[in-house]
Amino acid sequence: TLPDKEYEIIIKIDPFDSFGDGHHPTTRLCGILLEEILKKPGIKRRVSTLSMLDIGTGSGILSIAAWALGVRDIELFDYDQVSVEKAVKNLKMNGIISPVPFVADIYQYTTDKKFDLITANLLSRLLEDNIKKLIELLKPEGCLIVSGVSTKWTDELIKVFSKNNLEILQHSILEEWNGFILSIKQNSF
Repeated sequence: TLPDKEYEIIIKIDPFDSFGDGHHPTTRLCGILLEEILKKPGIKRRVSTLSMLDIGTGSGILSIAAWALGVRDIELFDYDQVSVEKAVKNLKMNGIISPVPFVADIYQYTTDKKFDLITANLLSRLLEDNIKKLIELLKPEGCLIVSGVSTKWTDELIKVFSKNNLEILQHSILEEWNGFILSIKQNSF
């Protein structure tokens, strides 16, 4: 059933057996931060040219939101086969037949492609272990949106970001969870 209130975008989700129905604070944070980036005037004009990687896609909700906001070059994966199957179903329920989610593990994932946007709603340990890989996957002027970080790990993750030459463009907290928009610090001489 559709909501009573009018919304700009309505996403249909069957979250059964997968993470990311949009109600958990970490998913909401990623979605809010993604929308903020994609609605910026300079970005909005070129949104259809952006590339996005959705790591740990769960239900596919962040990719569906990005698609609804105009992004067309999206790759999405999860390590859990059931989540990938659910993401395929959810994308189809929203009229999206391409991209096709796939099973992959962030620890082994490789590609030569670089992305304008990366969403990673992952636990702190996964982010910390794979931060260099995330940076390698990001275009120099791209944005990394991360969540899944409990507020008890805020200082540790901020140190990891700083140590890896990442600048915090935005930091939001929702119900004891952190969300960050990060970019690669540009060298200034």
